[in-house]
Amino acid sequence: MYIICFVYIINAITFIILGFAKRDNFSAARVTLKYLGIARFNFFMASSSDSLPSFQDVTNVDIFLGVVTFFSVSFRQLMGFFEDGFILVICLTLWIPAKDYISDEDILLNYEGLKTLTKLLNNAASQVILGCTLETLFYYSTSLTGFFVTNDWVVKLRLGTYIVNAVIFLFSSGSIVKQVDSLVEWATMIRKHGGRKTTQDENRLLLIEEVKSRAVSISGHIFVMDYNAVFNVNGHI
Repeated sequence: MYIICFVYIINAITFIILGFAKRDNFSAARVTLKYLGIARFNFFMASSSDSLPSFQDVTNVDIFLGVVTFFSVSFRQLMGFFEDGFILVICLTLWIPAKDYISDEDILLNYEGLKTLTKLLNNAASQVILGCTLETLFYYSTSLTGFFVTNDWVVKLRLGTYIVNAVIFLFSSGSIVKQVDSLVEWATMIRKHGGRKTTQDENRLLLIEEVKSRAVSISGHIFVMDYNAVFNVNGHI
């Protein structure tokens, strides 16, 4: 988890420093002027964000707006990577125990623990995951080809990180449901070989229905992230 946070912070800082500067003519002065140019454009003081002012033309207003622009860009980049890192950590927090929870002795106890963990995680993150999933649909449907056509290594690093994050999130979310579905097979097998019906057998029937209702899954508030949802998202991209 710490590695994920470290990689995303480095990625965001790299783009903040290098993202708007030409790598073949990089300098601290050029980065500064680039932010001043963006500030002028953002506040309707220039017709293009590509035009670089000269230091002789820089005023106190330019400096103030440049500082505001720098911090706003930094915040946007850090929050973008933090958002992706957050949902990835949420997903892995459930995926890691879900893939190892099946054992004949503790399967029911482990399942109850997974349900509790699922409830806590989804209460904290389901609305964020809904927003991220919608963003994934719109962002990658228009930006995915940029990774393959650009020669800019900073842009490739940024888009590559987003793509890897999305792939891990989507397929590990589907894997959680797939892993827990094996509980249905276990409960059905026990029921078939258990002889006459008992209270415990009825409890297993309830358990089967509960598993089928996706009680353990990553939720997007109005849907669950199983493989059906994953392939629907991929299909729209």
